[in-house]
Amino acid sequence: GTKESEAMMSFFAREATRRIRYCMSLPSMLVDEKSNDQVCKILPRDVIQITWALGTMESDNVSVGDALVHLVDAINEFWTESSEENRPLAKWTCADLVQMATALAHGRLDNQSVLSAVYEESLERLLLNKSKQQQGFSTMEISILVWVQ
Repeated sequence: GTKESEAMMSFFAREATRRIRYCMSLPSMLVDEKSNDQVCKILPRDVIQITWALGTMESDNVSVGDALVHLVDAINEFWTESSEENRPLAKWTCADLVQMATALAHGRLDNQSVLSAVYEESLERLLLNKSKQQQGFSTMEISILVWVQ
């Protein structure tokens, strides 16, 4: 990675972290995912893509670790700690769950809260898929989750 790509991805991570923290400071009615007129909408896919890119860069010995740590901490606070739902990652896709786990593995980041939430949701989906209540993981995605673990 070049200094420019390191600077660009660190900027993206800082901006995503800033936006997540801003949304957490708003009254919950402005962040409600069910509302069409919400002020603050954060898509898990966008944040996970940035996290994955940072984790991949970190595995290539590019120094973006601080940006990755701060972003994952914000993800943890926004989706897992602040959620009152029994399944805080229920709206994430299977691909989101796999990519987040992979990002943490590549970045050698052991955030137990995020990993626990990812694997608890994954296990729930495996159980629901067994009873045919929900579309589940592909064989490849399950293999990746086992590898990451």
